[in-house]
Amino acid sequence: MSVVTARTDEDARRLIREAIDETLVVEAAAGTGKTTELVNRIVRVLREGRAGVREVIAVTFTEKAAGEMTEANLVIFNTCS
Repeated sequence: MSVVTARTDEDARRLIREAIDETLVVEAAAGTGKTTELVNRIVRVLREGRAGVREVIAVTFTEKAAGEMTEANLVIFNTCS
């Protein structure tokens, strides 16, 4: 895992979206879109066939984000399977 500090918010979002082969740790304040970007990243991995649904793990530290990811991932699962 490499350590990269994005210079702007858009740079950080682009890195999350495009650096699919990299392991990332995303740290940002509440309400900044971390969960949304993570779900979008998972969607890209699944759509590109880089992993199957059973091969993806996402970790979060709040119940709210976990609920949002669960809901979004159910939609993704129904779309991709």
